[in-house]
Amino acid sequence: MLQVGHWEKIISNAQYHLTTIHLFTRTDYTTILPAISFAIALSANTQEWPFIKSAFWVYIHLLQLTVSNQCSGHEDKVDKPWRPVPSGRISVGQIRRLRWILAAGCLAISFFVGRLVLCASFGVTLYTILYDDLLLRGHLIFRNLCIAAGYLAFEVGALFIMKELRSLACCALLIFTTFSAHDFPDVGGDKTSGRRTFPIVAPSASRWFVSAMVILWTMGICHSWSFGAVSRGLFFGLGMVIAGRFLWFRDAARDKYTLSWYKVSSFCRPPYGFILEILIIL
Repeated sequence: MLQVGHWEKIISNAQYHLTTIHLFTRTDYTTILPAISFAIALSANTQEWPFIKSAFWVYIHLLQLTVSNQCSGHEDKVDKPWRPVPSGRISVGQIRRLRWILAAGCLAISFFVGRLVLCASFGVTLYTILYDDLLLRGHLIFRNLCIAAGYLAFEVGALFIMKELRSLACCALLIFTTFSAHDFPDVGGDKTSGRRTFPIVAPSASRWFVSAMVILWTMGICHSWSFGAVSRGLFFGLGMVIAGRFLWFRDAARDKYTLSWYKVSSFCRPPYGFILEILIIL
């Protein structure tokens, strides 16, 4: 039998590795979890098991994506020094091996789920290669196209597992037209890595464009989804505040705060729109 000291070492190692995994995906939960909520909103499948499979599939592919994106770690020294590579929790050689292990594992798991899910998994892997290895992340237009296609693959995989597939083109367009909001707080790191993001190429125009898109999409969602009167008013108000903050505040700290509200707004549409009504009651 294992002695107490051995168990403590096992538990300590497990905690260390779980913390490392969490640090890989720490800033991306509110970015990718809407993929799961969107799948639920579009799906008529209310069983728990498909939802659990969908959530697990999305998370392991999110981990694959973030590990691939953090392989160099150069820009993270400026913007996110707590991430595993710049903080010294994992070496560059180890993270590169982990990246391909995750890619193979994601494809293998998707193979056993179904052919269409495997295609979505392949799409995520292709996205990481185009974005990180072929350096499309440094191109203004192709970067956003690549990101939209990658997140669409997440949506497709989640929906295939939930046995539903509708309205994905609209979701991809939403991501493509508003994803530059994620670049506002990271201008310093992006300049260091040589990326040509929208906020770097056109600092003022990018803010006007993203703010306009946030307002237009907010109006479209309020019109299309079955919000209650209170939820509709609060959701529209939230969209206006977010758009206004992107225009008014232009420093990294407040951009990061505005971005957090932008991400939260993803959970205020169906099926979570009722949260707004509950907040009013409370």
